Amino acid sequence: MFPQVKQDCIRDNCITLPKLGTVEFVEHRSIPEGFKIKTAQITRKADGYYLTLSLEDTSVPEATIEITPTSENTVGIDMGLKEFLLTSEGEKVEIPQYYRKGQKRLKKLQQKVSRRQKGSNRRLKAVKQLGKHHQKVARQRKDFHYNTIKLILSKGDVIAHEKLNIKGLAKTKLAKSIYDAGWGTFLTRLAVKAENEERPRAVSRR
Repeated sequence: MFPQVKQDCIRDNCITLPKLGTVEFVEHRSIPEGFKIKTAQITRKADGYYLTLSLEDTSVPEATIEITPTSENTVGIDMGLKEFLLTSEGEKVEIPQYYRKGQKRLKKLQQKVSRRQKGSNRRLKAVKQLGKHHQKVARQRKDFHYNTIKLILSKGDVIAHEKLNIKGLAKTKLAKSIYDAGWGTFLTRLAVKAENEERPRAVSRR
């Protein structure tokens, strides 16, 4: 993570970062006019390195979201393992179980890695295949989360959810199911998305 970067750090598909120097990258989306670069982060994934920039729209003043909850504008959600969540309106969202469905393939890839000689090119190739499988599952879960968030935010201006002891539950026999559902990540994404909507919403724990 690079918490401080110069505003002219990007030139001709290259970014200059503190201590790291100038790095070439492939630009997928250009920075909108009027936006300021706040931080930069380089992440290593199975299929390469990714550059993530956090931006600030300096033309938009900071505002505090103040929404008064009422029975008409509030929707409650309960997280579960049988269903991913149940809304106060009785609508269910099923858990796709991407991790469990891919466990057979995952087991084969892990065995493949363990059979390869350490330090060999064949082991390195097997490790990359395993990493790409985990990345695929993570991306499927991410898409599911954002599709579900879009559905929930269309239900009301205030989203209320139960306070979950996710760390405590993750130490039980339910750990694999909780990891597959990704409750903590989902609730974080829900709060961020709600705040940054064109018509902001509020998320509260109950």
